[in-house]
Amino acid sequence: MISRNVIITGATSGVGKALALRVAQRKAKLIMFCRDKTKAENTRNELIQKSHNEDIHIVIADLSSMKSVREAVAGIKKTFPELYMLVNNAGCSVIKRTITEEGIEKTFASNYLGHYILTMLLVDLMRESAPSRIINLASQAHAKIDFNNLSGEKKYNYFTAYKYSKAANILFTFDLAEKLKDTGITVNCVHPGVVRSNIYDNIKGINRLLIKSIWPFFITPEKSAEIIMPLLLSKDFRNITGKYFVKGKAVCPKKGVDNISDRMKLRELSEKLTQIKL
Repeated sequence: MISRNVIITGATSGVGKALALRVAQRKAKLIMFCRDKTKAENTRNELIQKSHNEDIHIVIADLSSMKSVREAVAGIKKTFPELYMLVNNAGCSVIKRTITEEGIEKTFASNYLGHYILTMLLVDLMRESAPSRIINLASQAHAKIDFNNLSGEKKYNYFTAYKYSKAANILFTFDLAEKLKDTGITVNCVHPGVVRSNIYDNIKGINRLLIKSIWPFFITPEKSAEIIMPLLLSKDFRNITGKYFVKGKAVCPKKGVDNISDRMKLRELSEKLTQIKL
C-alpha cells in the first residue's frame, strides 16, 4: 500500500476516520473525501501526527449533490493519475424528509447516489491502476427496496430510508462486480458492525432512549476498522469480488433483497438520474 492512492469518503469521523488512520500508517497516499473543510483539516493534522505520514490530501465535496461530486472528481483526475482503492464509507440518516436541490431524497443521495457517481467516474483510473479494489459500506439494517416509495413520497421514515440506501449499496456492489469482472478491479461491500458513531446524533424521542440503552453493546470505530481492513489489505481477498461481508465472512443479503429485477430497476434509475451508464 506504500505510496498507493486511496480515497476514503467520510474520513473525518467514525469508521472512516479509523480506516484513514490505518491506511495512513501504512504509508499510502490518503485522499480524504469530506464535506466539512474545517473538520477535514483538523483530522488531517491529527492523522499526520499519529501516522507520521504527510502524504494526506483533502477533497471537499457534498455527496448529496451530484454537481459537487462531479466537480470533485474532475479535480481528483487532474491531481492524481491513478487510484488503487476507493472506500465508499460516508453515510447519514436524515430524520425529516429532505429533498436536495437536484430533487433527490437526501439519505438516498448521500449514502448511495453520490457514491454511484464517484465510483463510476473513477473506474477508468482504477482500471489503469489494477489490481485495485472498491469497498462499499453496507449494513445489516438493509431491507428490500420499495421503488414506489424510495424517496418517501408516500410515507417517509428515516430508518426505512436508511435501509433502502444500504440495500442499494449492496445491489450496486453485485451489479458493478459483474460489469468489471476480468478488469482487475474487485468490488465488495461490508457490514461495519453496529458502531458507536455520530449517525445517531439526530435521533430523538423513544428511539433516542433505546439507542442510549444499548450503546454499551455497540462496537468502537476502531474495532470496526479492524474488521474491514483485511478487505483492503489481505491477499486472500485479491480475487474475490461481488460479495457482501459480515464479520469477515461472505454472506447473502436478507431474503428478497437481491434479485435481477431490483438490480435492473436500481441500475435504470441511477442511470436516469445521473446520466452515467453502468
